[in-house]
Formats: sequence, structure tokens, C-alpha cells
Amino acid sequence: MIRAVLLVSLSVMAFAQEEDLLPDRDDLVKKIVGDEYLAGTRELLEFFQLGGVRTVFRNFDKMDAGRAREYAEVFRYLDLFRFRNDLNNNLQNATSLEMKGINLMLLASFGRSLEPTVFLPFVENDKEDITLRLAAASGLVKVQKVQNYDLFLATAKDAEIDPGTGRDDFRYADIHSDNQGFFYYSLSKITADEPPHNGHIMTVILLSNNSNADAYVKILDLKRKKYIPLMIDHAVRVGGVALLDAMESHKTCKKNKDEIAKAKAAAGVIAQYQSKFMASKSPGDYPIGALLPTHFGGSGSGELPSAYVIVKVDTEGAVTVVEALTPFGGSPDAIQNRLPKTTVPAYSKWKADEFYSLMVSP
Repeated sequence: MIRAVLLVSLSVMAFAQEEDLLPDRDDLVKKIVGDEYLAGTRELLEFFQLGGVRTVFRNFDKMDAGRAREYAEVFRYLDLFRFRNDLNNNLQNATSLEMKGINLMLLASFGRSLEPTVFLPFVENDKEDITLRLAAASGLVKVQKVQNYDLFLATAKDAEIDPGTGRDDFRYADIHSDNQGFFYYSLSKITADEPPHNGHIMTVILLSNNSNADAYVKILDLKRKKYIPLMIDHAVRVGGVALLDAMESHKTCKKNKDEIAKAKAAAGVIAQYQSKFMASKSPGDYPIGALLPTHFGGSGSGELPSAYVIVKVDTEGAVTVVEALTPFGGSPDAIQNRLPKTTVPAYSKWKADEFYSLMVSP
């Protein structure tokens, strides 16, 4: 009996000592919504792990939209289903377009596990901003149903992307090339017999990866030259040398050969880093990105971006530029001038991890 009491007493003492070692969570909240957010984020992740992620989400409403977007990019590769109530609550209480878009983007990442009623009020309301409608529709297409695909494509009919100015109506949409059902369904809508609209074509471009040169050819066969800048820009971002090869040999692009040749060189460099980007990480490793700016000013070189910059963050949080590519005659300054010297590092399995990110400036 005495031994049992002693063991319980020792356990209570050990727990109390462990609690004393933990930082005060209220103090960390003050940090992440204030000027000490880098230190606060490190402590939240290192001491509280997923509990720290939840704390960040629960304090989105105390942050400006720019910082919330940075956190959204950091956490978007986690399995976020466990935070569904926090994110949905954030969405319901958001008052700005950007805060609504950020939370819709995060909810869309596991849209197959949510009731359509989370997304449909946005998609079906044509008075909502197009960026929010597309974000919500991207949650629906996680469920592979033709009606969901059609709804997204119809919503995207009037969307626009301008690589030269940075306008991107798909900026909150969580669509990826690994959604093969959606890709091939969208591609099937691109025919000369029944001319496809803007939504079909732009969606196929955004879902294309380097193995989809046939999709690029199908679009070019329609002679819709307005999409050439977007096709070039997207190919560069995904390291799509094969996509650019297809463009270079197609007669529709005969006036764009110089731009395409420059784009190929840049895409070749970016392709070398594809396996290092966050999208390649396993969700089972709890991948968390480094905390970095997400939006940049600058002015594009005509119809194309001014710079593609690959940034590395080491395990200590030191930030360096490893590639600054300006294939179309622009400048990387808009990106480089905003980068911090140090930041919160990336994490994998809750240990600091090397991180690479592609940043694009219009």
C-alpha cells in the first residue's frame, strides 16, 4: 500500500515538473499574433506539435490576412481533417475575402470527408467572389463525381489568370495533378466538335504535369493563342520541359519560340528541385513548411512573370536563395527584398527538416 502511494506521488511530481517545463500557451498566443511570432511558432510546434497547430488556427481571427496566409501555406500539407471544426468555425466567422479564401483552401484539402453543405453555399452563389467559389468547388472535386467536376468547370468559365500581373482567380483552389479523374474528365471536354470554354482549358493547364504534353498539344490544336503565356508559365513552375518541347514544335507557337526556349532553361533548373518541394513529402511524416512570405509585388515582363526564385531554409532556419531565374528579362528583387534572413524551419516527424520552395514574382 505504501509502495503504491509512493509510486502515485512520484508520478504526480514528475507530471508537475514536466508541466513546469512547458511554456505558457497564453504567452505563445501573444507572440504569434504579435512581433515575436517566429519565436512563438517555434515553441508551439516543438512543445505542443499538433496542439500547437490547433492553437495557430484558433487564433487566425487575431492575425492580419497576410500572416494567416503564411501559416496556411506552412500547414496545408498536413492531414487537416482533425482541425475541421476549427477551420469551419474560422470560415463562418471570417469577414474578409482573403480570410474566407484561406479557410476554404484548407477545408478543401480534405473535402471528400466533409458534407457538401460546407462548400455549396459559396459555389452556388454567383454574387460571391470567383476566388471563393473556385476554392469551394475544389473541395467538391475531391469526391470523384461527374456533377462535381461539371460544377467546378462551370464555375471556372469566367475565371482569369494573368501571369504578368499576378492575377490568379484560382489562388485559393486546392487542385493538383494527382486528381487524375478530374484531369482526364476535364481533358475530355477539349474537343473541336464542341468548343471548350475558359474553365475547361484553364483547369487542364493547371492540372498538367511534365507527363501531359498530349494535353498541351490538344489545347494548342484549338489555336487559342490567349492561353500561351499561361501555358509557358505553368510549364516553368512544374519543371515541365516536355510541355515546352511540345509547345516549341507546335505551329500555333511559332511566334513564341524565343520565350519558350528561355522558359525551357528555367524549367530544367526547377525540375532538379521538384523532389525537394513540400508536395513530395509523405503526409504520414507530418510535413510542415518553413514560415515565409507568400505574396510579392513587382511587375511582369509583358505577359510573363519577372522572376522564379528557389529558396532554401536549413534546419536552423537560415534562409538562402539557391536559384534566381529571370528567363523573360525581369528582376528577382521583389522576392529577395522580402525574404527574412532567418525563420521557423520546416518540420518532418516533428524534427527540423531542410526546406525548398519556389516563389514567383509577377
